[in-house]
Amino acid sequence: MSMQQQHRFFSSDFKAIWKKIAIGIIIVVLFLIIFNIFFTSGEAIISRPVSKAEKDIIQQEEIATIINNTLFQYGIKTEWITQTQEEKVIQVPGTLPIIQICQEIVNNTRPKQTEILNSYEDIKTGTIILEIGYKKKLLYRLKFIRDDSLLPGAGKIAIIIDDFGHAISGLVQEFFDLDFSFTISIIPGLKYSNQISEHALLNEKEILIHLPMEPLNEKVEPNPFLILTSLSDEEIRTRVQKAKQVFPQAIGTNNHQGSKATADERVMRTLLNELKQQKLVFVDSKTTNLSVGNKIANEINLPNAGRDIFLDHEDKRAAIKNQLMELARLASKKRYAIGIGHVKPNTLKVLKEEVPGLQRLGYEFVFISEIFNLKQDMKMVNK
Repeated sequence: MSMQQQHRFFSSDFKAIWKKIAIGIIIVVLFLIIFNIFFTSGEAIISRPVSKAEKDIIQQEEIATIINNTLFQYGIKTEWITQTQEEKVIQVPGTLPIIQICQEIVNNTRPKQTEILNSYEDIKTGTIILEIGYKKKLLYRLKFIRDDSLLPGAGKIAIIIDDFGHAISGLVQEFFDLDFSFTISIIPGLKYSNQISEHALLNEKEILIHLPMEPLNEKVEPNPFLILTSLSDEEIRTRVQKAKQVFPQAIGTNNHQGSKATADERVMRTLLNELKQQKLVFVDSKTTNLSVGNKIANEINLPNAGRDIFLDHEDKRAAIKNQLMELARLASKKRYAIGIGHVKPNTLKVLKEEVPGLQRLGYEFVFISEIFNLKQDMKMVNK
């Protein structure tokens, strides 16, 4: 066989091999496409639609949650409620308006397609019955029994409004005009910080220093009072001292941002020891679960507390209202709760609308200093 013939033989064989490979690739691709179509359709078959019966069960569970939450908002404790199948027997303190509670339950559950099947009062016993139906069937019979020996589970609520100092505006003034006690937290070093502080003093408002601290993933806002993890111990102490000089009437601090700084043990130990020297309390805004603020404050015997609820993390009125009611539930449970909000229009509107009703239920809105006094009293009692 000549070299030319050998070359032609090899070239022809090579082409045949590649032809087979190409056909194989096409077959694999087609197989994958068919498999994907089959798998997707199979998946659709597996994830079948929820049946009407299942939807009804979900709906009924949501209605039960709404009823329980409404009762809890009025300071009605879990141990005052007993349930047997479709009937809830609810003992209610004499100071609470049962009719109003019933009306609120009706209003809150109505979006879930409930209806009132029956409502009446037993004149002899003073018991009020409310029957809630769903799809023409009895869902819950709520039996309210007044008991004058019970006290509603209300508590003290301390609200801190952060981020004062950016502006002097109508919104800021409306916050100052709120007719219940709350604590304002002012960022030092801003254009209007000093004016806000003076205005707070004239209006007998309690203030915190909203100390800017280094965040983990957010943009660092330039500020001469900013606590950075790169600062020396001496510089951290100096910045705390200067903040106290700017706001001599402040009772303490809470952190602005600070997800990085509050998780740094050296930074926090230095800062908190200086707060103790300056006779300032510390409220941890808890912008990170890794904060060591309260732990170190306890170690050095610095009065401290932690935020329970952010009111307006979601800047929607319905969400803010839900957070405020959750704050009230916590206050009922542990005698006090601390909420943090911000200078925002929706926060202002919700506070204006909802706080008076909570006050009528026995919740007391207080300065943050009163929470520290209460914590001290509770500590003494538990000794």
